[in-house]
Amino acid sequence: HEQQQQQQQHEECERKLDALNALNANLSQELTQCACQLEEKTAELKHVYHEQQQLETQLAASKKACMDEKCRATFSVEEATTRHAEALDEMQRAHLAKLSDMEQAM
Repeated sequence: HEQQQQQQQHEECERKLDALNALNANLSQELTQCACQLEEKTAELKHVYHEQQQLETQLAASKKACMDEKCRATFSVEEATTRHAEALDEMQRAHLAKLSDMEQAM
């Protein structure tokens, strides 16, 4: 009777061991899949990071070009304003000279 009980315990242990081995095999397979996915995602992330760096560089260059253009435009407007003011002064002087001439002629 005791031998039969030992036999049953032995079979039960073997069943449990088989179940654990099967579980271990499944977990090992899942772990391998996760490692592969991790590698893929890491590669993807590196690619996205690289793209981001390029876009940030392009954006910085565009901002600089824009600021340079804005500076040139501002300078042009200032120059034009100065020339306009000088022309107005010149016209005023000419007008005053003309008035002066007319007064003297009278």
